[in-house]
Amino acid sequence: MSKLKNSLFLMMILSALVTVSVRGQDEKSQDEKDKSSETKDDLKTLKDIQDAMSKEQSKAIQGLRGSKPGTAEYNKALANYYGITDKYADRIFALVKENPADRFGSRMLSNIARTTRNAKIRGQAMATMLEIAKADPKSQNSFQMLMMLVTGPTSPMMKDEATNLLMQNFGDSEKMGDLAMSLTRSRPTPQNLQLLKNLLEKSSHDSVKGPATYALAKLLSGDEKTREEGMELLKSIPEKYPDVKVYNGRMKLADMVAGEIFELENLQIGMDVPDIEGEDVDGVQFKLSDYKGKVVVIDFWGDW
Repeated sequence: MSKLKNSLFLMMILSALVTVSVRGQDEKSQDEKDKSSETKDDLKTLKDIQDAMSKEQSKAIQGLRGSKPGTAEYNKALANYYGITDKYADRIFALVKENPADRFGSRMLSNIARTTRNAKIRGQAMATMLEIAKADPKSQNSFQMLMMLVTGPTSPMMKDEATNLLMQNFGDSEKMGDLAMSLTRSRPTPQNLQLLKNLLEKSSHDSVKGPATYALAKLLSGDEKTREEGMELLKSIPEKYPDVKVYNGRMKLADMVAGEIFELENLQIGMDVPDIEGEDVDGVQFKLSDYKGKVVVIDFWGDW
């Protein structure tokens, strides 16, 4: 009888524990749902979404740093990182359309277009930017969006429309100097070349014409057929635009050009390497020319 009572007592305790455990899980699950719901409801502005995305992306980056590239764990962490933008995309599109003047709009749409791996979402981001820019083409937000459309991974038709809007509304603005500098890293497409030539023709600002000359020279000098034309443009910059500064006034364009000219004249494939002189790891003086006719691997490195 005593054993039976003990058994019944143990069963009652276990039953109570299971009930508490299930109830605790239900409450925890509900708390998580409420928290998720509250988080979603709290994202009422683009700034709210940006802050939420930044937190998630920071965690995702930690996951990437803690895993080895090429492993399943790393690939999963990478997919998680890129998926963050996609998760918020629809909400961002809706808020940008509701508040086209919000300064975070152009930044977040550009971020989606540059980081998403979903072609449909990227196309929607681009289309949203163009739609907003057409509605208010002279605003600062529209300028930023048009800049992205002109320099980003946009379809040729959309790029043409964005370029026309940009030239019509900001063609003689000093802001176009930033556009010109961004095109130094672009491909020498007919569209990009023509845009730079239009800036040179229509702008009245040296702060735009200097960078436009530089960008055009860079694109032309990258092709053997137009390299000479590019060199002529580069060499004209120190004389025509000696005081123009770029990158928010941090660098003189003429100083940058000196290095470009040296590279084009001395560091092209098939040219003799300029001689260098220094000490080896044992402190012995040497010249690169001492090794002429031999295969030499040069490792340039620095510590900042």
